[in-house]
Amino acid sequence: MRISSIDLGTNSVVLLIVDVDKVGNLKQLYFESHITRIGFQIDKTRIINPNAAELTINTFQKYKKISDKCSVDHILACSTSALRDAIDGVDLVNRIYKETGIYPEIISGEDEAKFIYTAIKHEFPDFTNNLLAIDIGGGSTELVYSKSEKNILVKSINIGAVRFTEKYVKNNPMTSDEKLEAESTIMNMLPELTIPEKPINAVGTGGTITTLQAVKLKVTKHDYKKIHKSILKIEDVRKLLSLFNSLPLEKRKLLKGLSSKRADIIPMGALVTLCIMQKYNLPELHISVRGLRCGMIYDYLASESKIGHHNATYY
Repeated sequence: MRISSIDLGTNSVVLLIVDVDKVGNLKQLYFESHITRIGFQIDKTRIINPNAAELTINTFQKYKKISDKCSVDHILACSTSALRDAIDGVDLVNRIYKETGIYPEIISGEDEAKFIYTAIKHEFPDFTNNLLAIDIGGGSTELVYSKSEKNILVKSINIGAVRFTEKYVKNNPMTSDEKLEAESTIMNMLPELTIPEKPINAVGTGGTITTLQAVKLKVTKHDYKKIHKSILKIEDVRKLLSLFNSLPLEKRKLLKGLSSKRADIIPMGALVTLCIMQKYNLPELHISVRGLRCGMIYDYLASESKIGHHNATYY
């Protein structure tokens, strides 16, 4: 079976095409990401920017052609934080469906987190107990804390690299006062988690965290084999944040591993990552390139076969 999975995020639209074998393993065939910034000023206006909307529709049209060319059996798609917040989010979804036949369902933050957890437990089966999964997006951050496979805390918080850059950063690079104000807000918004003293298994996924690792390793994000299941230490995040804040935007764009269209929001992305690691006393993150998109695929396979469902209690 061949499946396309498309994630319409606040900052980017990402396509993943995989082959699924008889036992449910995924083999990546194709990956493409376009930054359309659909969440531009959503926090302020609650209305989707027309240029971002057109760019997003064009991207879906391209992804439909690629999927057809690859002869996929199913196309799965979802929309996340920006379209949850936009008063015209459903209108855009309907336009995408009308023009491409793809319906990127607007999912809740909690469902987004559950998909992320589903992907991570497949990639890191030994981490099921005492696992903290983290996904920092453009508009929201999803946290899943699994004390056991049947006792899972799910949180979606409106902390994102785009959202907080627009709200707090007026200078290039951000000033110390801007950093401190954003940091204070982030730390206050992050939920308290009752985590045992034994070491926690922390896994980070999503565009912000994989970009940090790509810059650290000086590789392109498409070189996922070097990033997947690698380790990002808290000292690395501190150094990256310092590096980003030492460079004006135009020089930041030249960093290897960093998309020029993400260069304006990556300092905030690094700050959010650092705050999370400090808040929950995480010395390191295991990096996964398989997050929301793969979670949708695993969930689809489970619903089709009725295999893989667990009686987990989410709260």
